[in-house]
Amino acid sequence: MTDYIAQVRKVMDDTERNGQYRWLCVRIPADTFYYDELGIDLDKWAAAGIDMFNLSCSYYTVQQTDMAQIRKMVPDNKAVYLEMTNVTARSHKPSHLFRFATDQQLYTTANLAYARGLDGISTFNFEYYRTIYLYGLNREIKFADTEPPYHIFNHMADPAWLAKQPQNYILSDARQFTTQKHLPRAVTKNSPAVIDLDMAPPAGGFKGTGKLRVQFINSINGIDFNVKLNGYNLEKTSDVSEPYPYPYPKDALGTADDTLAWKVPANILINGTNNIEVSAKDACSDIVFVDLAIE
Repeated sequence: MTDYIAQVRKVMDDTERNGQYRWLCVRIPADTFYYDELGIDLDKWAAAGIDMFNLSCSYYTVQQTDMAQIRKMVPDNKAVYLEMTNVTARSHKPSHLFRFATDQQLYTTANLAYARGLDGISTFNFEYYRTIYLYGLNREIKFADTEPPYHIFNHMADPAWLAKQPQNYILSDARQFTTQKHLPRAVTKNSPAVIDLDMAPPAGGFKGTGKLRVQFINSINGIDFNVKLNGYNLEKTSDVSEPYPYPYPKDALGTADDTLAWKVPANILINGTNNIEVSAKDACSDIVFVDLAIE
C-alpha cells in the first residue's frame, strides 16, 4: 500500500502543470483496529505523499471514534478530517429506514472533531436525505420535503461558532462492515451495561440540565432501571421526545415503549470520557441507541 501511494504521488508530481500542487487524500477507517490488516501505516503514508487523511465510518455519522489517537499518529503538517453522512443509525423496526443526522448532531460531531485536534470535516451521501436505495430490499425510498441540510456548510469551517451551539451526542449500533460496534449492549439482572461517551463542552462549559435517552430493541414497559453518569444517580423523566427539531421521517425513532430518559445536571459532565452505567432489577433487552442533549 505504501509503495502504491508513492507511485501515485510520483505520477501526480510528474504531470503537474503550471506549478499547481495536487493534493493526495485517502479515505480510511476511523478505527485503528483494522490498520495492520489493511496495511495502513499513517506515518509511512504521510512520508510517501499523503496530504489529507479522511476518517470514515462507512455509511454512518459516528462521533465515538479513534480520531484523537489518529490525529496524534499523523504528522502535524498533514491534515485529518472526520467524515459525516446523512444517517446515524438503521431502524430496528420493519420499515428498514434510518435515523437521519440532524443539524445539532452534525454540529456536535464537528465540534468534537475540532476539540480533538482535527483540521475539519467532510461529508458523504448527503444527497440521500432525498432518496435512499435499499439494496437488500431492491427498492428505492423517496422522502418528500427533506432536502439535504446544505445550510450547515455555512458553519462547518468555524470552530468558534460550533463551540457555541447546543450539543447532541449520539451512540448507536451503526457500524457497517465492522465488529467494533459500541452497541448493542445487553442489560441483564446481574450485569449492567457500561457505555462511554467522549464529549467536548460548548464554549463556557456545559450549562443547565440535559437529557439522556436510552432506546432498547424492544418494549421495556414494567422494567425498573437505574442509570449512573460519572458515578451520579440520574433522575428519570417522562419526556422521551426528540431534544431538537427532527424534520425527517420518524419511522426509525424510538417510542415511549422502547425508550427511557433521565435528567443530566451539567456539573457532572466532563471534557473527555463520560461513563454511563445502565442497570436493571430484571432481565431486559439490548440497548441500540443512546443520545445526550445538553446546552
